[in-house]
This record gives sequence, C-alpha cells and structure tokens, in this order.
Amino acid sequence: MKLGMLTWVGAAMLLAGCMAAPEDEPFDEGSDDEEATAEAVSAARPEGPLGVNGMNPVDFWKPENQQALRTLGQSALVGADGALVPSRLRGTDGGRSVLGYALKCALDAGDGVEDESGTLFPGRMGLAAAWKTRGLDAGEQRWVTACLLQHLNGVGAHVPILLLGNHPALDRGDGLSTQSFGVPDATAFGNLFTSNGKAYVCANVGLQLACGVGLSLSSLQRLCGLSPTCGINVLGLCALSCAYDAEGDPSCGLLLGPSYPEAIATRLETSTFVSLYPLCSAP
Repeated sequence: MKLGMLTWVGAAMLLAGCMAAPEDEPFDEGSDDEEATAEAVSAARPEGPLGVNGMNPVDFWKPENQQALRTLGQSALVGADGALVPSRLRGTDGGRSVLGYALKCALDAGDGVEDESGTLFPGRMGLAAAWKTRGLDAGEQRWVTACLLQHLNGVGAHVPILLLGNHPALDRGDGLSTQSFGVPDATAFGNLFTSNGKAYVCANVGLQLACGVGLSLSSLQRLCGLSPTCGINVLGLCALSCAYDAEGDPSCGLLLGPSYPEAIATRLETSTFVSLYPLCSAP
C-alpha cells in the first residue's frame, strides 16, 4: 500500500539525519569518486548501458533546477555559436551536476557539448542524441526522465548500475558481460519535462526481498535523500505496474493512466548493493 509522500519523506529525512549527508558535488566532468568508478567499470567491461549512480537528490529536486531542466528541454542544446545555450542550471554547482547527468543520459558516448568557457559536458547513454539540434520530443523526455531517476543517490555511494530498457542505445550487445549485475533493483518511468510532470519508481523482486518491510523507506532514501521537495511516487512492487520482456526490458503504466514503454530498470552488483541500500540485507 502506498503511503502519502509527506509521511514517506518525513521518515526518510529522520533516518537520513542519523547518516552523513552527501555533499553537493560540482560537475566539471564528474566528481573524482564517480570518475574513478566509471574508469574502473570501463576498464573491466566493454562499453554498454552502464552508468554510475551518484546524483544528489537535493540538487535534482530543487524547484528552480526542475524548472530550468524543463526549459532546457524545449529547444536545442547548442546555439548558433556552437556552444551550450544559456541555462539557469549552469549558475550553481548543484545545477551543473543535474545538467551533467541530463547530458550523460541524452548524448552518445564520445559526444558532448562545451560551454563558452570550454567546459565539456560529455554524453554516455545516447537516449536523446538529437537534443543537440532541437527540443526533446515526448518519447525522449520520458527516456531522459527515467535515466535521471535511476542515477539518483541519496546516500553518497557511487556504484555502477546496469540499465535495461527497450531503446537501441541500451542494447547490451554480445561483448558486454552482465553476469555480475545479479540483483534486480528498481524500475523508473515518467516525464519531468512537462508542467505537470510525474515521476514513478517501483521495486523489482530482488530489491523487495532484500529490503522487506523497509522497502519504501530505503527507496526514498536513495531517491529523495534530504530533499524536502522530492517529486517521486513510489508505487511498491513492479509486478503491479510493469511487464518485462525476455531481455528484462520493462514497459510500465498506471491503472486508467498513460502507458510508458520508455521505462528503465536497473540491476546492481551484489558487492555494491548494500552501499546503495544500507538498510537492506545483501541478496
């Protein structure tokens, strides 16, 4: 049963008060911890739909950053001068972090956008590569939203995540070994680029078994952290909202609501699971 968001967030904030809060991290090309993790992942495995979970929810859920992200999604990222267009996200360290994750989700690996000072915001996932030349369409808005939600991390533990979804950019290919990512985590979907944007996350079976009765509190600790304005809707078990194909790619929806084929599920390595969900037991 889903409880009201104020109850969930209040409980999560009380819990987080007993834990060290993650510091705000400026985005230049990623924090040192995140870059070290990303380099280790890349060295150990071929390129594929692997991310590093490290975005601070306090930065992401700030109303001014959410509004700036919506505005940015309405038009091309690159201006007539070939540089990244102006955005309020560029005005603060937290905003630049959100911008950096958005462009990692949207643009291809090896691609990126520079601002007028020459600072590079690199791509990685390639879920909305055309954003450089035009605004996001509805499907791209949903893909980028799902990707951003999966990269939220309220406990400050940067861990590799395997992203699963029915998008060509998330094709695992023949060369990517995914055997070590044995823990089904969560599935995210929604659209935060509209004025009445919604965000949803549900728990896959592995996460439910590991967290038990503390599932929703653990999920909100990851997704909301210390943010007082968290916009997530925690739906409980994914079996009630999503279906998965043979590859594990999800398609989700709400009763009497829209469907979201642009959903992303994640899997974690057993060795890093507890660092992301410290209240849960390792599967």
